[in-house]
Amino acid sequence: MDARWLQTLAFITTGVTDARTEETNRLIKDAARVAFGFRRWERVMHRTRGDIMPTASV
Repeated sequence: MDARWLQTLAFITTGVTDARTEETNRLIKDAARVAFGFRRWERVMHRTRGDIMPTASV
């Protein structure tokens, strides 16, 4: 069976997808791409923290 068909069948039977996991993986990869080239960890965290950490609504 095709891997896509197995995922489709799982969604049809359970109604659950792996969208949140895929989104988290994409955010991590995007943050790693942005951070590439920084020399200091503090600057990496300063640059990427807004992309990963959720902000509180006021």
